[in-house]
Amino acid sequence: MHVLLAALLLLAVFISPAQAQVEDSALITLKASYRGQLLEYQTAESQFLLAKGQYTQLNTLASLEDLLQASQQLMFKRSQILLTYFKLLETNLVLSQGIELSVKESLLSEIRSTQDQLATQDALEKNAPNKTAVEEATAEFVARVPAWQNLAAYARAVLKLGRQQAVYDQAQLLLNKTNPQEDNRLTALELSQKQRAYDEIMSKSLLAKTELVVMWEALAAAKAESEDFDLNQALAKNYATISQLINYLDEFTK
Repeated sequence: MHVLLAALLLLAVFISPAQAQVEDSALITLKASYRGQLLEYQTAESQFLLAKGQYTQLNTLASLEDLLQASQQLMFKRSQILLTYFKLLETNLVLSQGIELSVKESLLSEIRSTQDQLATQDALEKNAPNKTAVEEATAEFVARVPAWQNLAAYARAVLKLGRQQAVYDQAQLLLNKTNPQEDNRLTALELSQKQRAYDEIMSKSLLAKTELVVMWEALAAAKAESEDFDLNQALAKNYATISQLINYLDEFTK
């Protein structure tokens, strides 16, 4: 069970909205809950492993009962921490900018559906009356893990790409206000120099925009095919492009 949880939460970085100057109070609360629940899960896992060892060694009704209770407690803690994790993803999505509304709403719907599944799973595990029922509840959990993993990976990718999109959008707003053709104070020579710089900035902006479009399309295609959402290399490349765009804008507007 520990391996399954670790797999589902692999790379579970709490991504805060890039635009937030002060972290949202809901995120602070959820992160604190997550950290506390993780410690509780680790304690429950230790108790489960101890009970499992005792049952293997003793094979008594009392040790079986201890194992059943330890299993149910571990499953409860597991469902609890996963539910908090998906709530963190949900809250980050709600707060984040740079994500197309239709993409955000569709993803939020999937995450909320997953939260309902986890609540149902929790009830199933709590009400398991015997060892067989516990094993069946565990099998139900295992069957759902791939879909949950896929959704969590997709949500993290959307948040990362949305953060980069938001930075680009802000840069584009500034760029739209700096057209030298609209500055009547410039001499002909100054206008010529400014225009060359402006054209270079526009070229860099177009490149960044194109790369963002390609990544959004790749992300949608990967989701449709249930493939991996590894955008790290493309994100790093476009980060360099956007960084240069911002540096150009900073120099241009001085």
